[in-house]
Amino acid sequence: EGLDFPICVLRTSGNYFWARAMRLGVQSLDIGILDTVVFYNDDVVFYDDALERLLHLHVSNLDAVLTGAMVDSNGKLSYGGQKSKDKRNKCEFEIAPPDPNDVVVIDSFNMNLLLVPGRVLLEYGFFPAYFIHHSADFWYGYMLKLHKVRILLSPGFFGICDRNVDAEIINRHKSIVDNLRSFFHPKSYPIGQMKAYNIECNGILWGTLFFVYPILKIILTILKNKVFYQLENKN
Repeated sequence: EGLDFPICVLRTSGNYFWARAMRLGVQSLDIGILDTVVFYNDDVVFYDDALERLLHLHVSNLDAVLTGAMVDSNGKLSYGGQKSKDKRNKCEFEIAPPDPNDVVVIDSFNMNLLLVPGRVLLEYGFFPAYFIHHSADFWYGYMLKLHKVRILLSPGFFGICDRNVDAEIINRHKSIVDNLRSFFHPKSYPIGQMKAYNIECNGILWGTLFFVYPILKIILTILKNKVFYQLENKN
């Protein structure tokens, strides 16, 4: 309210998913003339002072990428800053709680609310084309951290955003092929994206191992559930 910004709606075929749609949006920008870019998700209900607080913090941290934490409908931390979870697997992160009064240095982020200086976008770019839906924000934060860009979790909370509910992947009533098809869905474990993501973060050897492990695990789980279902039916 009170802000007079031009609005540009980019229409797609409907199968871009989150990461591809965000990449398309950034490609449409004239980044060279922008001081700051604010990214946010359309399922966030922002607190009234959210943007004001974020911009105020930006004034004193002009070179930093800033993210804002969210709570779910029950007041529980849902999205925000991310800390490295596993020293060996650089693709693994866990959510970091915000400090009520001060910034927290973090390793990556969710992009439910993210402020990126235009200079950072211009110098380091955005998501690679192989990303389809999830994990692109984790990769982006990881990449910026490698380039010594400061990533800060802003104090307090900025709005309400419920966690996405994971769809059921394993259904013992379905065939093995259908279960695997569900697992490799763009919103679950898209095979090309996850292979590239793991190898880029961890190198060829460890990246391949970390990429293959969830596939082997899901195949064994599907086979185990299928056997139990067949035994139950016989009984």
